[in-house]
Amino acid sequence: MSAQGVILEGQFGEDELATFSMDLVDPLSCRLFLVEDLSPDIVEILGTRFDIDPTFFAGHIWSLNWFSGRSSPATAPLSHSTRREQSFFQFRFQEARPVNGVYDGRHRKVTRVQSWNSNLFRKVLLMNLASTNRPIGFARRQVTIWMAPTNQDSWVGVCPTLLRALTFLGIILLDPKVKFNPSSGLHWQQHEYTPQVHGPLSFSSYSLQGGNKITVSQPHSDSIYDSLVHYYTHHMSSVESAMAMGDCFAAADHVVRIVVAEWLNFSHIMQCDLVNSDFLQESNRFENLSMGLSHIRMWRRRCNKHIEFLEQSMSFCVEGGPWSWTKSNEGKSVRDRRVEDFRELLLIFERLKEQAEIELTNLLGMISVETGKLSVTEAQRIRLLTIAALVFLPQSLVATVLSMNGPFALDAELRWVYWTVAIPLTILVLCAAFYKPNPWAPIPETTSESLPVAEIDGKLPKSGLRYY
Repeated sequence: MSAQGVILEGQFGEDELATFSMDLVDPLSCRLFLVEDLSPDIVEILGTRFDIDPTFFAGHIWSLNWFSGRSSPATAPLSHSTRREQSFFQFRFQEARPVNGVYDGRHRKVTRVQSWNSNLFRKVLLMNLASTNRPIGFARRQVTIWMAPTNQDSWVGVCPTLLRALTFLGIILLDPKVKFNPSSGLHWQQHEYTPQVHGPLSFSSYSLQGGNKITVSQPHSDSIYDSLVHYYTHHMSSVESAMAMGDCFAAADHVVRIVVAEWLNFSHIMQCDLVNSDFLQESNRFENLSMGLSHIRMWRRRCNKHIEFLEQSMSFCVEGGPWSWTKSNEGKSVRDRRVEDFRELLLIFERLKEQAEIELTNLLGMISVETGKLSVTEAQRIRLLTIAALVFLPQSLVATVLSMNGPFALDAELRWVYWTVAIPLTILVLCAAFYKPNPWAPIPETTSESLPVAEIDGKLPKSGLRYY
């Protein structure tokens, strides 16, 4: 990467990278490594050659659990100043794509599928959303960017002035594309929910490098690595390349744009699902209220965590990266655009969080109503049992008092005494049990004239004063 443009030096495996000369041939150029599917050999080669902090690689590998439920030294957060002292930063985002294949999940059922044929351990969260035509796979992704200025001194121009060349070495760690196990019968759906980085128009079919219009093929939309290689090789102009040499953030700007596009894609799917849940509540067509409650709580929990990530990303854009990164006035406009993007994302997720809170409140109200209906049904059953008890209890009491084996037996002369006492007593008990006072009866008014007059030390108060 130089002021004349970007040159792709090659794509290497682990063996080729070990023998590749990593020294800069041109002192006025920068070198950027794009690494996909990190492996132990690549960690050893790059870490040893550039003396990189192992935390840079460890933070990219051990980032599967975003919602840590256990406290440990590895999950303790760093202070803001400590993060800025590091020479790298990590962007986290959610990649959401539809999935094709035989999927036996029921409505809103969540299934986790492990990635296949990858050095990094990743999982895909499969969900059947009511707002989509097919299951959606959510993959937690991260991009970790390391930049180190070379701080070389060289003679530039015709004037004998010693200037410091604005050069750097950079490494961008990318997650590999999550692949399904072939035996599962699942595969990613293409050309749907693809994030738009450049707006409605995609990449131009012509390369901008070399000054001539050369037809180039479009990159694979599902591979961030292919998109970055395509952008740097064919669509990064010489002006942008010269700006990137003096500003590390400008060199990684396209990566940040992809992260913003992925967040917008995820927020669109989430917003549609919350709106669909709202309509289901209005039509009272929720199959399972407790399952709907868990679904909304999941969106709210994710919103809180995603807002935290977006705030960190926006702070990174505002500051232009860590302290060691080179910055320039020309690159400030690039940083300001990304700050506006993340600020808009924060507003979107704040609204989604409020909407999830409203949906959660409404669902809790619906659950309370349903619980009240069940309570009324149970009360009606208890009422029937109470009526049966009130009918037979007086008769049992009279039979016990009169001792039915004596002259008051049903076949004795005084058998009429039992019915004469039992029937009126049963009617009296039922009337007393179901008696309700008239709620519309007027309440007698109480005036001050009807209240007793208090005496103080045995004497009445003075005229015109009364103590109550």
